Amino acid sequence: MRAVIVVLGLALTSPAMGTLNAQELKAKEFELLESTWMEFGGSLDFIMGLMGANDGQTQRLMVSGGLSTVRTDDMKDGRPDKSNIVEFSSGMISVIDHDDESYFTYNIADVFAGGPFALGGQTQPAQYEEPEQQDAGAEYDVRITFASPGGSKPLLDYLAEQLWMTITATPTRAPEGMSLDSMATFIMLTESWVAEDFPGNTAMAEISEEAAAHLSKSVGLDRDAMGQAFSQNPQFANAFEQNQEELEKLRNMPLEQRSVFVSLPPGAEFNPDSALYGSMGELKIDIAGAVVSGAKNAITGGIGRRLGRFGRRREPEPEPEPPPAPPTQTLMFRVHKLVNNFVFGSLASGWNTVPNTYELKESPFQPRQQNR
Repeated sequence: MRAVIVVLGLALTSPAMGTLNAQELKAKEFELLESTWMEFGGSLDFIMGLMGANDGQTQRLMVSGGLSTVRTDDMKDGRPDKSNIVEFSSGMISVIDHDDESYFTYNIADVFAGGPFALGGQTQPAQYEEPEQQDAGAEYDVRITFASPGGSKPLLDYLAEQLWMTITATPTRAPEGMSLDSMATFIMLTESWVAEDFPGNTAMAEISEEAAAHLSKSVGLDRDAMGQAFSQNPQFANAFEQNQEELEKLRNMPLEQRSVFVSLPPGAEFNPDSALYGSMGELKIDIAGAVVSGAKNAITGGIGRRLGRFGRRREPEPEPEPPPAPPTQTLMFRVHKLVNNFVFGSLASGWNTVPNTYELKESPFQPRQQNR
């Protein structure tokens, strides 16, 4: 499914191609290593840590603009563990399991067959009919904004510029049993650091054109239709039209990126710097502290029982309750990606093919029958 998201993202952000200089032509093929870290708010971070979900991960990305092909490897102990090879000109995707020495293939058109974003199984007859007006659940006004805060820093010997994209979902209707003034606003902020002269931009731009062309031809899904399918909200289209300059910069390949999801209770103010770089809050349960505290209480309690009431201290008067703290933003999760190494030039032979000794398995993405 990750490969499908990559295809959609590239097609949506497809820029116009310009004149290519000699260095850019050479940089149509490149390889990079990227590290990813995830943080979760509250005790969820401790739970996710037990499952290894917040461990740092390393991915290798190999790109050929001329072949319109991208390979993504999940790296483990310095070697590929899982791989995805996407051929954007044809829409073919190969998903490889190196430990199992197996793979399966499918076409992006298979995923869309039978309706928007359909995934496997059989289509229900009324699944894509016009839904009736429902009178339950929350409703939100969704807006997207772009900004250039003005920051810059060197990354991989390139001067990267700071760009923000903010998606804000403001409640406009409360579900049954809730009041509108008690509902939180949700914010997704993505900070990208991009360099105009980074040679990898050219290859990604060429591939995104191929992705958009293939989706338009194979499944009739152009960028306008995709935008409607994603948002169903005219605010998105207006935001893209009004922020063309910032959007063009965002289409470059980020050398570093942070995304954070924030819940903003009524009366709280959004602090973007704190959301991106501040503490996630109490991330872990203090097990050691709880053990020490429990032992201390057990010892003092045992002494008190032995001495009886004469050995007990007089309990102090309870302290008055402090006034309620003002509402503040809650960080749900944060993702940080950083390009560690970048090499452009010819890729190793066979990088875009599946080893011929691997077993071909059935794809879980089966084409759906078209509705009649």
